[in-house]
Amino acid sequence: MEEKVVDLEYCNPFDGKQENIWMKVEHCGRYLFARDRINAVGATNVLDAACADGYGTQMLCADARVVTGADRNESYLSLAYSKSCSAFFICLDFDRDSMPFSTGELDAVVCFETIEHLESPKRMIDEFARILRPGGLLLLSFPNAAYEKLDEDNHNKDPYHKHIFHKEDVLELLSASFDTKEVLGQFLCNQAYNSESAAVKAGLFSQEEVSALYRYDPESVRIMARTLGYPCPQHTDDSYSYIFVTYRK
Repeated sequence: MEEKVVDLEYCNPFDGKQENIWMKVEHCGRYLFARDRINAVGATNVLDAACADGYGTQMLCADARVVTGADRNESYLSLAYSKSCSAFFICLDFDRDSMPFSTGELDAVVCFETIEHLESPKRMIDEFARILRPGGLLLLSFPNAAYEKLDEDNHNKDPYHKHIFHKEDVLELLSASFDTKEVLGQFLCNQAYNSESAAVKAGLFSQEEVSALYRYDPESVRIMARTLGYPCPQHTDDSYSYIFVTYRK
């Protein structure tokens, strides 16, 4: 079956700048995966939690469904509102606000790279459990603790990461309300980034020379995301982030 082409002009706004291609490929790979899984379960009412400027939300809207993007950063939401997107966007502080959905209202929740930023990740997980119907899909990603950078006092150098999670920590956090069926990673994309960085640091090429090889147009990003950034079950413990596929009990 021919893949439906998503308009990534909005989803990946390079604005003519050569930003890190692998970060874009990684992010888009997750959302292509999310769209596929949401389609597979026939979800029609979806939340993109911590949607930032809505680039991934737009990808989820490529198929007919009701999608809500939520974020606590009003600047990001202003960007999301300014684009042509069929999603609804709401401002929500996940540490303090209750999610404005009734019990069991949603079919799927997407939450990528968020729980490590929260004061109370359990509160968010409990809210997901409340708003998802039984059997509802939760797609959750978080950084692999092996790649978090610590200072001499064993504190995270990233001031925005309030928690460091090992895979087992999140499995335990989810266990009361969710069944985790798959643990995936993005090994190929991460390895490509590592290889590129090593070559640049070794002085084999300049970053400008390497970046000149890439096409930054939306279609090229989509192809790279599908082939190199799409989550897979191989070498998950070597990936920068874990991606959990889990279902409401």
